[in-house]
Amino acid sequence: TGRSSCLFCREFRKQIVAQGKKSFVCPKSASSGLSYFSGEFLPSRLGASHALQELSAGSETVSLLDQAGGAFFICSYAMNNFTHSELEYLIFGREDAYSNELCTRNLIFGLLCVKNCIQEIEDPLLWIEAVMRAHSDTDRIMNSPSELEGYLRSAIYLMSGTRLLLLRMMDIMQLSIGNGFYFKDYAYSFELTAQFSRGGKTGVVRQYHSYTH
Repeated sequence: TGRSSCLFCREFRKQIVAQGKKSFVCPKSASSGLSYFSGEFLPSRLGASHALQELSAGSETVSLLDQAGGAFFICSYAMNNFTHSELEYLIFGREDAYSNELCTRNLIFGLLCVKNCIQEIEDPLLWIEAVMRAHSDTDRIMNSPSELEGYLRSAIYLMSGTRLLLLRMMDIMQLSIGNGFYFKDYAYSFELTAQFSRGGKTGVVRQYHSYTH
């Protein structure tokens, strides 16, 4: 009979951590993963304001040991169960795989530019050369699944303590299941059908409770 204005991401996080290497969904091949990430009632859209506020404020911070352990299991779960395109969605949240891939490329390019230019920035010619080298290295990484996975893993690990990552994981699960499944119904409503008998009396009680509004 209670009311709630948000999804229970802390509880969801604990469930994932408790699973260890067990999975809620079957591991996917690159061809079986999602390439579009739009749909009705996506958890990340429903909880966007709360997620962004908590992401910026760091309100889900826990002890260092607990956070490290949880981050390890959540990161392992994500890497073992989602495709590269889906991992990029977890990080950037764009609605199509191409946009998320472009964001990934820009991130890697930016990181390599910083890395290459730290010692060479005093010489403009060497700075230009470092930027061009970063561009070439980025192309190589984007075409190397193993190298790309290392960058994706690092980004997922850094986000693993945030509500936003969990909501986007729920997005992918909801879109993968399809067939009218929505986490909002799982989180906010339930149907009850109960048969009873007392003495010579029998009956059926049916109730529907919804807290989606």
